[in-house]
Amino acid sequence: MRQLFAAAAAAGLVLAAGAAQAANPFAASATSKASGTSSTVTSTHAGTIATSDSNGSASATLIFSPAPGVKASASISPSASESLSTAYTADAEVDYDLIVHPGANFTDEVKAVPLALSGIASFSRSAFGDATGKIVYTDAQLNSDVTNFICNTHSHTGCGSSPFTIGYRAILDDFGIFVGQISLEVHAKAYEFPDSATAMIDPILTIDPDFLLLHPGTTLELSPGIGNGDQQGGGNGGVPEPATWALMIAGFGLAGASLRRRAVA
Repeated sequence: MRQLFAAAAAAGLVLAAGAAQAANPFAASATSKASGTSSTVTSTHAGTIATSDSNGSASATLIFSPAPGVKASASISPSASESLSTAYTADAEVDYDLIVHPGANFTDEVKAVPLALSGIASFSRSAFGDATGKIVYTDAQLNSDVTNFICNTHSHTGCGSSPFTIGYRAILDDFGIFVGQISLEVHAKAYEFPDSATAMIDPILTIDPDFLLLHPGTTLELSPGIGNGDQQGGGNGGVPEPATWALMIAGFGLAGASLRRRAVA
């Protein structure tokens, strides 16, 4: 994942004279694109871009603060030609790095920090519109965990607007530091009237509050310019309920076993 993992593998991330000192995360990357029958616009900056004409419209939004988010929408106008040569599409993606900085009471036995990405996902469509998205969590060993959202004519499992919480294990290196990356991605596509589609992902990252009680001062650092809600020990806005954390922790073992099998393969 870009230069980050090369730096993590080399000595560039941990520096200096017997002391472990983490470098800042690399800058986030972001791309939004809105396309129609007459024009295509792109951007790498926070904000909304759009294109529209008599056949339809498409818009894409990148959000960096107070928390990262992506939105996309596309629709066909009632006055559209019966056979459009090009679908109206919108795409938005934000990739940002994260570093876990250890707090108090860290020992060799502490191998991982339990994290959760939680927020709102909203996907809707009409007629033959497509609304899809995914969240990709990647660690420095290039192990990836992918969560897909699919709302189209083939699958309705991702349709609707609802809160979500995804549990991760930040595996620490020999210096007690974790480096990784999160990618948020959404797509919307409309082919003919009355097609429409909207897609949105808006999360924050948190550290398990029980872990913070045992290891106060453990913090998250994200790419410059990327917010994380109301941060306090990695974010306190939208922190999962204790029951949710219990379910996630029960699944951490399965996730770890899966990653170990993948590494062996």
